[in-house]
Amino acid sequence: MKKVLIIGYISRPGGSYRLAPLAKYLHEFGWQPIVLTPQLHEKLEPQFRVIETNYRDALGFWKKLIRFNPDELLKEQVKERFGINYDKKSVIDHTISFLVGIVSYPDYERGWKSFAIKASSELLQNERIDAMISCRPVTSAIIAAKLKERYDIPWLADYTDLWSQNSGYEYGPLRELLDRRLEIKTLSKADAMVTISHPWVEKLRELHQGKPVYLITHGFDPEEVNKPPAKLTAK
Repeated sequence: MKKVLIIGYISRPGGSYRLAPLAKYLHEFGWQPIVLTPQLHEKLEPQFRVIETNYRDALGFWKKLIRFNPDELLKEQVKERFGINYDKKSVIDHTISFLVGIVSYPDYERGWKSFAIKASSELLQNERIDAMISCRPVTSAIIAAKLKERYDIPWLADYTDLWSQNSGYEYGPLRELLDRRLEIKTLSKADAMVTISHPWVEKLRELHQGKPVYLITHGFDPEEVNKPPAKLTAK
C-alpha cells in the first residue's frame, strides 16, 4: 500500500477539521496515511498512524513577559485586558494587529517548523513515502515546500482557508504583500492544490498561474451522524 504523509494540526486551534476524517478513510483508496502533528493535548484513538513532535509557541516569550495565558491568543488577551471594543476598529486595535503580524510572520505556528522538518526528514530517510498533503496552518505548506525541495515527493496543498486572499485578513497591506509573495514562492513547488468552493478555486488559479486547482467541498463522517439518533416527533 502506498504511503502519504499528511502535515497539519489534528486538535490544536488553527488546524484543519477535515484532516483526521481524511486520514481515516484514505486506506479505502489504497493509501496508508501518516499524520505529522504537534504534540497532542488530548490523547486520541486515531485509526491511522500519528507522529507527534515538539512545538514552540512563536509568541510564547511575549505572553510570558506580560503574564498572559500561554494557551490563548495574544491579541485577544490584550483586547480583554485593555477593554478594547471587539466591534469597532481602534488605533490600538490596528497597532496590536500590526505588531502581532510582525512578530508572528508568516503565522502563529512558525515555532513548529524546525521540529516538523526534523521529524519528517527522519521518516523520509527511513521509509518510502509516495506523496504529501499539507493542511492548515500556513506553516504546514512551508514545511511541505522544504521537503519537496529536498526529496522531490509529489505534494498536494489543501486550502480549507485561503492564505493571502483570506476574506478575514487583518494584518494590513504591507504584510499582505509579503504574504502574497511568500505564498506564490512556497506554492510554486506544489504539484496541485485543493480548496472547498468554486470561488476559491478561481482565486487560487488566478494567483498561482498554471497550477492545477481542484474542488473538494467539506463533507461529513457517516459514522458520526446522528449518534445518538435524534428523537423525531410524529410531526
